[in-house]
Amino acid sequence: MAGCSVEVLVNGMVNAYKNSPRLVGWANATSPILDVTDIVRQVMADVQQAYLTIYGDPSKVRVIYKSLERPPDNTTDQIVQNWLNGIEIERQKCEADGLHYLVMYPAKLTVNGQPGTDATMWKILGVSAAVLLAMDFIGKKE
Repeated sequence: MAGCSVEVLVNGMVNAYKNSPRLVGWANATSPILDVTDIVRQVMADVQQAYLTIYGDPSKVRVIYKSLERPPDNTTDQIVQNWLNGIEIERQKCEADGLHYLVMYPAKLTVNGQPGTDATMWKILGVSAAVLLAMDFIGKKE
């Protein structure tokens, strides 16, 4: 059975956020802007507003894991660190093959009007801190 293409996964992400209470706008047709203030406040001090833009350009999206089992969730610290490193890691289930995918999207976190670390990791897409965090996460699979 064929797996889900990156395009199908991007469309799934876009559809998931269309009616999300976190949605505040769109950077483009495949890039939602989300209010993540409550999440960032759990790990950073003096946060008035925090917005995450997830970039759904299929040429920059990477599948980093797929399995029959749903991968465990990251901690809030890991999630915010990923955002500061310029990525969002989404867990998505593909209806076509029944597999759970870990999908890495470029992202930009803006806190109090100031951008966090830009998506520079996409320029060095080999081994990076973000990939290492993802690999550490995968290693915790039970």
